[in-house]
Amino acid sequence: MFESVQYSKNRFRRLVRVPFVLTLAQVSSTFQKLFPESFDRAIPVIRHRKVDMLLVELDKAMWQYEQVQTSARKIKLHSIILGP
Repeated sequence: MFESVQYSKNRFRRLVRVPFVLTLAQVSSTFQKLFPESFDRAIPVIRHRKVDMLLVELDKAMWQYEQVQTSARKIKLHSIILGP
């Protein structure tokens, strides 16, 4: 069984056929239950090295962002306790 998906953006204006795979269906079902408002579908990525690298970069950027936020909270708390 194949599910046809048509992308709306011009550069992705092609039809993609994704075969039904039980494990992929289970993943989709789980994410649909967890994120009912925002989840659309799971798509298997065959050539995933570039995606993996981008995810590593995103993870690093988010970690740095969290560190800055933590430092900002500490500075704010320090100035409240000790004054300017």
